[in-house]
Amino acid sequence: MSSQSNLFAAFALIFCFAFAAIGQVPETDETPRVVIPPTAKAQIVKRILIWYFKPRNQKKIITVVGDGFERSWMPEIKGIEFRLLTEEEAFKGNESVYIFRDIEKLKGGRYEIGFGFGSAGGGYEGDLWSFRFSKGKLSLWKQGNAGWGSSGADLGPDNNDK
Repeated sequence: MSSQSNLFAAFALIFCFAFAAIGQVPETDETPRVVIPPTAKAQIVKRILIWYFKPRNQKKIITVVGDGFERSWMPEIKGIEFRLLTEEEAFKGNESVYIFRDIEKLKGGRYEIGFGFGSAGGGYEGDLWSFRFSKGKLSLWKQGNAGWGSSGADLGPDNNDK
């Protein structure tokens, strides 16, 4: 083989490797955020909060953490005032709060969201809720209990129905 052939082969090989690398996406530890329409998120938040908090005669302030949530998503319940904070605000205040975990997409068109009570320093305990969309309707049901550590690590549900 001539030196021109060797040079051509080397350039071709380099070109192939460079071209193959263009389509590669670097791996990250972060899971992508699930995109749910805001109207569906609002319905999920309202329905879960209504399930937990019943009307009362004496006023009670409930602090809720949900990044990206809107005040208009909080239901109106007699005697209950919802105060909405971001995770950062709750962490700075180190107070006990109710928290919504990020939505996860599961198999079979199902999604899951956690809702619990606790503090950033001590972890959270609560419930997992599953939901799915079918024929334009949202179905939502309580799945089981769960806990999240102070680092935010999922300590797992009581039942592993994923």
